[in-house]
Amino acid sequence: MPLIALDDCHVFPLSASHCLLRSKRTGAEVAVGLDVLNTLQLCREFRSLDDHVSRVTGLVPALADQAAEVRRILDSLSTQGFMTSAMDIVRELSIPAVPYSAGPLHSVMVRACDRPEQLRRLLNSFLDNEKRFKNHYRYIILDDSKSSEQQQQNNQSVAEFAAQSLNVAYYGQTSQQRFTETLCRKFPQHAPTIQWLLNATPGYGAASYGRTWNYALLLSAGERFVMFDDDALPVAYKSPHHTSAVEISGRERQVNFYPDRDELLKRNQIADIDPIAQHQEILGATLTQALGHFSGGTLTQASVSRLQPHEISRVAKASPVLLTVAGSFGDPGINSPGWLFDLDKDSWQRFIASEADYLHNSSSRTLWWGHPGLHFATSKGLMTTTAMGLDNRRLLPPTAPEFGNEDALFGAATQYLYPDMLVLEFSWGLLHLPEPPRRWDRDALDRAARPNVLGYLADLALRDAPRCLAGHTAQRLHTLATLYLDIADADESTFKTALQEHRLSMRADVIRRLHNRLQEHPDAPDYWIKDLQRIITANGTSTPSDDVNPSNQAELSAGRLGSEGTRDVLQRYGSALNVWPELWSYCRENKSIGNL
Repeated sequence: MPLIALDDCHVFPLSASHCLLRSKRTGAEVAVGLDVLNTLQLCREFRSLDDHVSRVTGLVPALADQAAEVRRILDSLSTQGFMTSAMDIVRELSIPAVPYSAGPLHSVMVRACDRPEQLRRLLNSFLDNEKRFKNHYRYIILDDSKSSEQQQQNNQSVAEFAAQSLNVAYYGQTSQQRFTETLCRKFPQHAPTIQWLLNATPGYGAASYGRTWNYALLLSAGERFVMFDDDALPVAYKSPHHTSAVEISGRERQVNFYPDRDELLKRNQIADIDPIAQHQEILGATLTQALGHFSGGTLTQASVSRLQPHEISRVAKASPVLLTVAGSFGDPGINSPGWLFDLDKDSWQRFIASEADYLHNSSSRTLWWGHPGLHFATSKGLMTTTAMGLDNRRLLPPTAPEFGNEDALFGAATQYLYPDMLVLEFSWGLLHLPEPPRRWDRDALDRAARPNVLGYLADLALRDAPRCLAGHTAQRLHTLATLYLDIADADESTFKTALQEHRLSMRADVIRRLHNRLQEHPDAPDYWIKDLQRIITANGTSTPSDDVNPSNQAELSAGRLGSEGTRDVLQRYGSALNVWPELWSYCRENKSIGNL
């Protein structure tokens, strides 16, 4: 049965009771009453016409006995060009494309910091992967370790594995400093910005993963690469609910829970896949090339049925797969258990299966987190837990060097530059087993959502992106830089108000989403409802100024900087975006400066 959904529309008020609708897709225009407009908001998801009629008449009491009239209006709007057909999208995206072939990767970059034993484990796994699949890669270890002892241990491990035929190089403090000095000599007018992007800040004791991320982008400028964290392993496991279905959407990942790591490994099957090769084969392809590459990559109406109206226009045959990621088995890398209260229906059923299971699942960080089939993400709150492929042949933006959430900021900035981009999420996952194993603190359910400075910058980019009309990447980058610099230049009162509004928006969003979950699960167990209410209460009662000023290293490392620190990051990152194209282009044309 055909699936249809209301287009993304502009709404122009005409009077106290009527407005003009204009479809962004077709340009069709029609005047409707505000009561009709409100009813049409129920038709923004793909459903059959019969299901739309049933939903409207079931949710709008005044229309309970008006099924024929509702059907007539929806039929009329469809004829006039206000309803999108899922089958039309499928036909458009299913046109065969020229097969994709992109050649070798620049390298596999590893962001290492303070975990020498886990880096050795990763290097050994790289060696095993090469022996198993007979594929060979170049590995670059970007060391962010804070102590000279750990730096020496990492350097020694690299030397040992290089002697075992692994093509691996250590890129530590000396190499990084030499690279930074070269760029500063070439661009002396940009030296402070270069040093902010690439140098460690004295006194900042936490991992500066954004700093090594920026090195990876410059060292590989003009090429594709895969980036690993040092506590991941290149061992692919099939998704526990594996399916051959393909989906294009902004849908969140699903979750499966396990008693412990042994059971996780026992219950899941290793895939006969070289994960690095999978990234290499498809990274940078268009959507239609990617669909043609994978057996079973056939689109159906169900494949696109979760697309939101505003996403449809951004998905095209030529939409580029700029980033590739996989699910994770083990620790999801999320610090608080609060996100588990906003799961899809199937994951939720597994989460609350019994009270004993629930208490375990909400404290034990041992789970699968991913998609059961190939998933092309249209909008992605990016998070790199294990590995990621990056197509750096196009200008990719830098991220901020410190304060955590560097992946979210990078993802938001990349989406700002390339609104038609896609993130391909594979149907397999990699092991993420940090040592020692970590647990969630259930007391965190009583703490309100607290802003992180890079999360704030990411949110600004995502909210402003639809307003940026520029078609060229350079102009979009400049527009994003200007956005940050404008906010950084605000007077103190305006700036503090903006930060308070961000906090309130975060907390209101948490409350709204959890209330929606309560409505979806009217028969939920009391133990789940009680904890969910704890989160709602915490986010509804916090004072506006409860987390403005950092008072210790933990607050600083978590990116809770207060007004002055946030303004500084906005200013520096906005300036960095303006400088970045020069740095990136120079590194692309002068490969030798990396001394690899």
